[in-house]
Amino acid sequence: MFLSKVFYGNPVWAWLLAAAVIILVALILYLLRSFIHRRLAEFAKRTATEVDDLVADLLGRTRPWFLVAISLYAGSLVLTLPAVATRVIGTIAVLTLLTQVGIWGTALVSFLITRSVKQKLEEDAATATSTAALTFIIKRPSGP
Repeated sequence: MFLSKVFYGNPVWAWLLAAAVIILVALILYLLRSFIHRRLAEFAKRTATEVDDLVADLLGRTRPWFLVAISLYAGSLVLTLPAVATRVIGTIAVLTLLTQVGIWGTALVSFLITRSVKQKLEEDAATATSTAALTFIIKRPSGP
């Protein structure tokens, strides 16, 4: 039977199951992120607090490739893979997570600086201008 044939150490049915897990997890994560982001953004517009605005912004900055990487990792757990492949997939998953955390961290720092500039602008315009200029310099990409 075709589903029983072994392909790279796993039967075809296991590969199909891994593909189904990848597709299902990616779809669930994407729909969940979109739904929660939309609801939270609508809620944030009606409130005076900034925390919900921040969470909505961070959720909106969650990249699709991050969701795909999580899905691929989940799908790989279904398979029996060589140690090297497991290590490579784990390393890619961790690097992807760290990159996404970096994106969220950058957004968080930007949010905190913007909030600080707004507060300082109300108190002292010169300090706010200096802070805004430093923010521009910090956020500027390095290199030629």
